[in-house]
Order: sequence, then structure tokens, then C-alpha cells
Amino acid sequence: MDFLELTAQQKYKLRGLLMMAITATLQWSNFGLFYLLNYLTPYKPALTLGLTVSILFSLYALFQTASKAEALSKYKYDTNQAIMLSCLIIFNMLLIYAFYYSFYSIKAPDGLPTQDFKDCLYFSIVTFTTLGYGDFLPSPEVRLVAATQSVVGYLCLGMITSMFFLIVRRGQQQFEQSIEKQINEQKAIKQSKTKKKRGKNK
Repeated sequence: MDFLELTAQQKYKLRGLLMMAITATLQWSNFGLFYLLNYLTPYKPALTLGLTVSILFSLYALFQTASKAEALSKYKYDTNQAIMLSCLIIFNMLLIYAFYYSFYSIKAPDGLPTQDFKDCLYFSIVTFTTLGYGDFLPSPEVRLVAATQSVVGYLCLGMITSMFFLIVRRGQQQFEQSIEKQINEQKAIKQSKTKKKRGKNK
């Protein structure tokens, strides 16, 4: 089947799957690069560049998904796909930041540096959601990156909130239109019955 012959829904599904694959591939390929750099060379600027490219691409993908949320909300499958894509993007962003922190290390509650991935993932989630418990702290090498992750978290949460608002609003409009249609149909039936009764009386 030719791509031009596909419906709008089918095209979006393909684009969504492609975006998922590209996002995951880009971020996990960066992880592979980080891993190699960790053992082969101390060239850390490349690590920051890889992180920047991944996050910018993820933000673009998330923005594209959120901006189409209202148009897609009339299709249940596409709405579910948009939500799944958004969750995948954010999950990958949390992982990629966690790998970055584990490469440089963060400060544990005892004040000692740690590169444990579980701790770094926890710190990534807390920073992304701007909770800031204060038990784990960024090391001097990752302070700026941690600050940018907080900003990215604000942007992502804002886009997701906007996406859900548009989906809910669209669903509410469809519900109201459905109720109005049913009321009009009932009125039409009553009017038809009234006309028939009048015709019989004549």
C-alpha cells in the first residue's frame, strides 16, 4: 500500500511508531557512547553534547505530540498512542539524565560521591518533578545540568497537562454534542407523533 493512500489515522500511527523508534534509538545510542567514553577517554564534553541532542529531540517530539492532542482526541486509539509516546519520551529522558549523573557522580546523604545508578535515577526523578527533597545533591560537575533538568521538567509537565486538558475538553464537547443530538432526536420523534395524532383526529 502506498503511503499517500493511507488515511490520516494510519499515517499518524506510522509517524508515532517511527518517532518512538527514533527517540529510543537516539537516546540509547547516546547511552552506548557514554559507556564507551567512560572507559576509553575522559573527553566529557562529548557526553554533554550527546545529552543536549537527546533532550532537545525529546522536547520536540513531546511538543509535536501535545500540539496534536486535541485533533487526535476524537480517535481513541490515537489518543492512547499519544499518551504512550509521551510516557516513553519522559521515561527515556529520566534514564538519560540518570546515566549522565552516574557518569559524573552525585552527593549521597552522607556527603560522599556516588555513581550508583539507582540513586542517580532517584535523583533524576526528584529533579525532573522539582520535588527537591535534599537528600541527594548535585556534584559541582552536574549542577548546571540538574538546573536545566528542572526547567525541562516544568516544560514537559506543562505540555502534558495541556495535552490532557485538550483531550478532556474534546471529550466533553463530544459528550455534549451526543446529548444534544439525542435530545433533538427525541423532540423530532415527539413532533412526528403529534403530527400523526392530529392527522388521525382530522
